[in-house]
Amino acid sequence: MAGRPPPTKRELAVEALRDAILRGKYEPGQRLRQNQVARELGLSATPVREALRELRAQGIVEHQSRRSVRVAELDLDNLRELYAVRSLLESRAARLSVPCLTEADLARLVRLQATMEAAFKAARMKAILAADKEFHETLYRSAGNRHLLGLVRQLWESFPRHLLWLVPGRTESSLAEHRRILAAARRRDGAAAARAVGRHLASGLKALSRHLSGLGPDRAPAPRTARRREAA
Repeated sequence: MAGRPPPTKRELAVEALRDAILRGKYEPGQRLRQNQVARELGLSATPVREALRELRAQGIVEHQSRRSVRVAELDLDNLRELYAVRSLLESRAARLSVPCLTEADLARLVRLQATMEAAFKAARMKAILAADKEFHETLYRSAGNRHLLGLVRQLWESFPRHLLWLVPGRTESSLAEHRRILAAARRRDGAAAARAVGRHLASGLKALSRHLSGLGPDRAPAPRTARRREAA
C-alpha cells in the first residue's frame, strides 16, 4: 500500500509559518514581509506567498495594505466563541476516547505529564507546548471519530497557543488541571475526564481574558521576555 506523498513546498511553508506564529516568533499585529519571512524560515518566496494567502483565508494573518499582511490581532469576543466550541468538542472527545485508552496510551500520557512538569521547571516553553499538544492528541485520538479530532486540531490552529502559557501563574494551574485529567483517564472514567477537560478550558479562557483585558482593549502582544527564556 502506497504511503502518504511527501508534503509540497506550499504545505511545508504553511506549516512552518503557522507554527512560527503559534509559538510567538511573530506577534499579533506584527507586519510580515514576504522576503524577510522566507529568509527567516529558510524557504523560497513563492511557497511563502502561497502560505500567507492560505493563512489569511484562515484568519491567522490579515491584510494590512496591498503588499503587506500582519499577524491577526487577538479579539476577546472571538476567543470566547472559539473556547465555547473547543469545550463542546474536546469534552466530547475525552468522554468517547478515555474508556478506550490502551495501557500504552496511559503510559504516554504519564510520560508527557512528566515532560511538561520538567520543562516548566527548566523554563523550556517549546518543550511544554509540544508535550501539551501531544498530551491532548493522545487523550482524544481513541474517540473513534477522525472528523472530531480534525475539528479540534483546526481550532487549535486558530490562535497563538503559547500566549496562555505566558500568563503569570497559568502554567502551574494548567499542570494541576492536566493531573486531574490524567487521574480520570487512568480510571477510564470518560465522564470525569470530560468534566476535567471542560474545567481546564474554562480556566484557561478566564486567565487569558483577564490577561488580555489588563494589557489593552481586547488585544495584547506576546511577551518578548518569556521567549528569551525558551531553550532551543
